Amino acid sequence: MKHSPLGRLLFLSLALSFFGCRSVEETEETRHEAAMCVGGYSEFLAPEPEQRDVFAQATQGTQAEKLRPQSVATQVVAGTNYDFLCVAPDGHQTFHVLIFRPLPHTGEPPRLISVREVVR
Repeated sequence: MKHSPLGRLLFLSLALSFFGCRSVEETEETRHEAAMCVGGYSEFLAPEPEQRDVFAQATQGTQAEKLRPQSVATQVVAGTNYDFLCVAPDGHQTFHVLIFRPLPHTGEPPRLISVREVVR
């Protein structure tokens, strides 16, 4: 029996879609992947030393340098946006501190974009 080119293509497409798919069990990894949005911010995590350095550089000489970063979310753009969730020294106020770090080839330092108090 001879199959038409269209029939072979249809069969191949179905076979690839069947064998190319895998069973998706809900795991921590798949939940994390589903929660991330392309172009969006990451989840808030404890800041790593490099991120704390970015915070220190960008807030140096401002009122924000007294804030204590508790967590940070990042967004990759033409550089990186950092959204630090910080507490005041007295521990009673919480702030979002937005910092932009340009791409390394620009030679520009990170810069403070905004400081917003979290209203509860």
